[in-house]
Amino acid sequence: MNTMDQIKDFIRYWTFPYLKPRRFHAFGVGTPKSGTHSLEAVFTGHYRTWHEPELERFMRIIVARADGSVSEPDTRAHLRRLDRCKWLELNSSWLNYALLDLLLDEFPQAKFVLTIRDCYSWLDSVFNHLLARNQQEFQQRFHQWYADRLWTGDHQAGDRVLAERGLFPLDGFLRFWSEHNTRVIDMVPSERLLIVRTQDIRQDIPRMAQFMGVPADTLDPGRSHEYKAEAKLGLLRELDPDYLQTCVQARCKDLMDRFFPEIKQLSDVRGYRPQDAETAP
Repeated sequence: MNTMDQIKDFIRYWTFPYLKPRRFHAFGVGTPKSGTHSLEAVFTGHYRTWHEPELERFMRIIVARADGSVSEPDTRAHLRRLDRCKWLELNSSWLNYALLDLLLDEFPQAKFVLTIRDCYSWLDSVFNHLLARNQQEFQQRFHQWYADRLWTGDHQAGDRVLAERGLFPLDGFLRFWSEHNTRVIDMVPSERLLIVRTQDIRQDIPRMAQFMGVPADTLDPGRSHEYKAEAKLGLLRELDPDYLQTCVQARCKDLMDRFFPEIKQLSDVRGYRPQDAETAP
């Protein structure tokens, strides 16, 4: 952080809580590529928001907490200081998930929004993102570290194309999707949690506004589909369809039945039916 940023943080720390009280306080806690950026964008015109704020600082906090190099009290103090320095009304980042227990405890008045995307189009978006975008070295190391802690197992014949592209096994991706969403739903009290399907962000603006206690006309529906993929590679179609369906049934069935009952298989996802082959999901 440069000197000017430090000065700005100092000013915010001592003035914003008094001069600019929060109209609401919320965290977006969806998976990567579930609409956390779109969630932030619809609020950004009238409210203090940030998508993935202080990304590397949060990554370092997560790693330090996990390996024990920073104590729990110091981790909590660091989160409180960052929160007060930035004084955001909406912090929308998948990294919030890794600190969810602390956020729930340290900010008892805060609300949480889980954006959830069906596992098929989520896989497609994640594959496109990982293969089409360049990430900074520290972010690459963090993602590798995070994946190594979560995923075990090897590629199978049905997902050999992922191995060829340098991606993790299919079962690992689906385990991540399932465990992330399930843990948020289980941990966050229902009165503090709003669940929004990614495809419904635009139409759910009135519901989101009510949840935050702000006027619906202060949210911008025109920004409900931010951060579109730079390229659509069609890698999902190259997986063995039977293996894909087996893995989805094993890892994702309960959540898919609950939130996406209309999607039973890949062909049910808009953009993957033959008539929609050229349409982005």
